[in-house]
Amino acid sequence: MIYGKFVEELPQWLRHHIVAYEALPQYKGCVLHLRQGLLRVELEPGAIAHDRGELLEVLRGLVEQGCAQGRHVRISQQGGRLVKILL
Repeated sequence: MIYGKFVEELPQWLRHHIVAYEALPQYKGCVLHLRQGLLRVELEPGAIAHDRGELLEVLRGLVEQGCAQGRHVRISQQGGRLVKILL
């Protein structure tokens, strides 16, 4: 997957909060670096391919909460739902 295209397709309100992004090795997903306390969000490929609306809801929650729950979060898909894992 081309993660630059994925990031470009995100809504403007979310792109405003992204400082940088990078691909994880071996196409294991991508990392979004958000302004809120330099929060690092790992998105696994299953999460990126998941329902875009649900993914945006999870990312909106992270933006609104900032780094209150931690500075490193992984979002994966398990059992058909998105799951946030604090690292």
